[in-house]
Amino acid sequence: MAIECGVIMLLLLFIVGAFIRSKRKMWALATLPLFLVPSAHAISIFVMTIVLKLEVTLALAAIPIIIALVISCTWIGFFGAISLHKKKSRISYLAITVGFSVILSLILISSYYFGV
Repeated sequence: MAIECGVIMLLLLFIVGAFIRSKRKMWALATLPLFLVPSAHAISIFVMTIVLKLEVTLALAAIPIIIALVISCTWIGFFGAISLHKKKSRISYLAITVGFSVILSLILISSYYFGV
């Protein structure tokens, strides 16, 4: 799943670039918390398997994902409260970004639980 996380980060990078090109810097900044969960997973898997030469178990894989999820959701909440002034935009942003992070975290953790 580390390769899939790399692809997700690449797609998010394209989205950030599109926001910057269209002069929507606040939306580009709003996309950055979405990088935390896939990057934490990819980096932690790399460190555990290549550097530390550990066998990745469910518990070892879940800890960095859950920590990244908490940080990401906190960052999303602060950004939504501070930067988005329209209630409709704030609710949409919070629902979509938190939903993305939670669903991706569940998929990553379940891949170790079911051995996929």
